[in-house]
Order: sequence, then structure tokens, then C-alpha cells
Amino acid sequence: MTASYWPAASVKSSREAFDSAFRAGAQSHGAVIIENFSFEAPWTDIKSLQDLLVRRPDICERLNAAQPPTKPNVKLAAVNFNKDSNRIIDQKVSLDSSAKRISKMAEDGVDIVELLGEQCKSIIDFHANIEALLAPRIMQALSGLVDDQLDSIHSDRAFTLRLCHYFERQAGEIAPRCGKHRDYGTFTIIFQDASQPGLEMLRDGVWQRVPAGCCVVQFGWCSQIRSNDRIKALPHRVVDSPAGADGIVPRRDSVAFFVAPDEAALLETITREGEVALYADMPTTHKQFKALMARRWSEREGTVEAGSDTRSQEDIVEEYQRAATMRHASAMDSGPAIKEALSTAAAPAICA
Repeated sequence: MTASYWPAASVKSSREAFDSAFRAGAQSHGAVIIENFSFEAPWTDIKSLQDLLVRRPDICERLNAAQPPTKPNVKLAAVNFNKDSNRIIDQKVSLDSSAKRISKMAEDGVDIVELLGEQCKSIIDFHANIEALLAPRIMQALSGLVDDQLDSIHSDRAFTLRLCHYFERQAGEIAPRCGKHRDYGTFTIIFQDASQPGLEMLRDGVWQRVPAGCCVVQFGWCSQIRSNDRIKALPHRVVDSPAGADGIVPRRDSVAFFVAPDEAALLETITREGEVALYADMPTTHKQFKALMARRWSEREGTVEAGSDTRSQEDIVEEYQRAATMRHASAMDSGPAIKEALSTAAAPAICA
């Protein structure tokens, strides 16, 4: 599998060239590799910090003290709390950081640099570079596809940096490193350590490998619904890389930068000329939509127990599609002009 399978956009190109390449790739493939940005992920410090978290549960407890149990800053269920061997959860350790989370920790008397050490400074700088130099370019390009006023529903800066550590393990284990899922928000920027592959995305019914070491942007449910399926939220997962002679799968490290809409912003489908809305009867706000979708990923990460609502995220979204279909069917009886418009409008389906 080579990087050429996935379309790419270079940050060094002009704004017009970047926007054009990014939009074309987003529509054709649902993911775009970003090239030639001016900073690098501090992998040595990231790995050192992850090792510290695994080694020092007391530090993890301090980091999580200001958060509710269902939304911890450090997710350790896979190594510390998974006592039920029949419970299948993602086999990783992750640390979430955002302006809101850091503010809460500060209010609780936590100085993260003092607690985590000097290695934390390069990671903070890395976060700042993504937010200042990369995310705005992607938002600008995406606005032309999803919503011309996309900036207006991201004023709260709902950005989260997640450090993911997939610890080494015995080959052949049943539990996934990261199970098949789609992201919730507007887009996710993923940075991967060049030493270990594992990220795969499902496109046209085939799992396609994303090469190790590249930076790739993928899209979430909010973009798929808001763009009226002009952009797809691709299912993705992390699988084991080849095991060594000792049967041990090596560790893997990655970083995800999540961008989500303002929680108070309306969740709506933006149609273009000639399109028919493919979704209807959604929750009023992104906050309400997030509450519905969050349980699924919280169960997968091991931060909540499985609930009585067994619907998948796909089940929930399909309900909105069925509601739109029923509306269109009713409108078909309203007159020949409406019927003709509906019958000729494109209505792409959700990716398998």
C-alpha cells in the first residue's frame, strides 16, 4: 500500500491550489494526506510522556481529578480497569488535552508542566502549531464543501489533542487496538509515528491502509450530515502491525487533533442547488447530537458500561435518513414539479 492511493494536498502550495486539491480529495476519497507543513510531532517526548502515564497511576489520578468519571483526561481502562475478560474495549492508553480541560485542571491546582515534566512543553507547542498553522487552512478549504459559514459554528474552539499509545501485546489477541468507528465532529487530523503502521479506512467496501508516518485528515458525522453527503465520514480502525519473532506486536503511537462544531450551534443539512436533503428530524443542536453518539465511543473506550440503548451510530443516523425519505415521499404527492425535482436530485448513501 503506497501513499499514492490517498489524495494529497500540500500546505506549501497557494491557497487556491491547496483548497482545490483538498476539496477534490475529500469528495473523491473521504480522506486527504497533508504534506509539507512546517512543524513536526515531537515523538520522543510523546512516547516518554506515554511511558510516564503507564508507569505512574498516581499522576493519571491527578490529571483526572477535575473531570467526571465518564470523561477522563487519561483513559486507562485497557490496562488498569478491564477486569472482565469478556468485555471488548480498545487496547490503548490515551491522553486528551484541550483549552477547556487544561483550564479545569488549573482550577483544581494542577500545573501540567510541573506534573508531567519538561517533555510536556514541546507537546503544548505542537498543539499550538496545529491550531494556528494547520487547522485554519483545512477549515478554509472545507468551508467550500460543507458550509460557506463554517467558521461561524466553530467560534468556541472545540479542539482536542489526543495522544494515543497502543502498547505492545501478544499477536492474535481478540480485543482490537482501536475498533471500527467513525468520528463525531467536523474533521480529525491524524499524525502517525513513522515506525509502525496500523491505521486503516474503509472505502468502497475495502479496508485501505494509511501509510505510517503521514498526516491524514478524515471527516466526522457532523460534516457528513451538514454537507448532505458531499463528504463522507469514513469508518476506520487500528490493526496490529506484524509481530516480531517473539510473537509480540510492537507499540504504536499516534496523535489525533479533533475539531468539532460549537455545541450550541444548530445541527442542520446544508443543501446546494439541485440537491434534496438526505437527513431530517435531527436533534436541535450539536450538543444533543453528541450526547447520542458519545455513548458508543465511551463504551468502546471502556469509560462507561454498555447501556440498554443498543443502537449503533449508523442506526441513529439512518433514522434521520428514513425521516428525510418519508418527507420526500410525502412531497412527491404534492405536484409534478416537486416530483421531478426529487427524482433528479442526487442522493448518495452512507459509506459501508
